Amino acid sequence: MIYYIGLNGDAKMFAHNFNNQRVIIFVYSSGKIFVGADNGCVIKEYIDSGYFNKFVNYLQKQGIKVVSLQ
Repeated sequence: MIYYIGLNGDAKMFAHNFNNQRVIIFVYSSGKIFVGADNGCVIKEYIDSGYFNKFVNYLQKQGIKVVSLQ
């Protein structure tokens, strides 16, 4: 489950508990997304797991523009 936890400047902040670690996802009005965690390995595991893609799909269904990093 991903929780909306508030605003940080221009970014909406979401939190996701993943492998007993808290992953914070910042979604900026420009469509850019930043993923943060205390442990960098957790970020890679989180993205590789497919949860990040599910979250991006959820944002797009809500009409939130997401900028591709590729």
